[in-house]
Amino acid sequence: MKIQRIYLVLLIFISSIASQAQSTSPEESQNSTHYTFIISKDKSALRSILFSTNQQRIMLNADGTLDIPKKNGNDDRNDPDRDLYGDDRDYYDDLAAITYYDVFDGPGLAGKVKSVGTIKISYYDGFDGNRKITGRVKYLGASKITYYDVFDGNKAIEGKIKTIGGIKISYYDGFGGEPRLKGKIKTIGNTKLQYWGSFDFGKPVGQFKGLSGKTPGLSVVTRLPRM
Repeated sequence: MKIQRIYLVLLIFISSIASQAQSTSPEESQNSTHYTFIISKDKSALRSILFSTNQQRIMLNADGTLDIPKKNGNDDRNDPDRDLYGDDRDYYDDLAAITYYDVFDGPGLAGKVKSVGTIKISYYDGFDGNRKITGRVKYLGASKITYYDVFDGNKAIEGKIKTIGGIKISYYDGFGGEPRLKGKIKTIGNTKLQYWGSFDFGKPVGQFKGLSGKTPGLSVVTRLPRM
């Protein structure tokens, strides 16, 4: 089935964000920006990336969709008042503005995302959450990703990520989201993963001892099924 590419240009100017920007210095705004990495519990680990900017959250799903939080407990995504680009001013009023992107292609991003809120993505080649990132990400916001080879969300990270910003990932082998986690992650910044052998989402095949340490600006959220 041929993938239909949808070209979206969203320019969302939100008065609340504008007023916040006026009252907040760039340094304060940068300090309040953080990234949350999610390991989901529904056999889709690392298939979602959550951008969190000043407590305004947008989740980028692996299928190329934006999973936007419900507003006031109501899901407005099926609102008939939304235009063809999915641009509902009321719906986005509590979100970080997506200032520009070129191509939004489910099941992946086939173009270039320049900014999501105040998070600037300066360059990447290809991002396909269902397959792999085949290029290199140079910048994600102020966080510089110095190197990685291949990121396959459904199978494994087959390369090595050395740094994300000033946050050093000292070593891991592979991270397999379906059906289990393979390899060991030793440290993410100052946050130590004491041990992670392998974890099958259907049943435990290893051990997860927990997290220790703290890295400013980095939030690691593990969402694993309770046994």
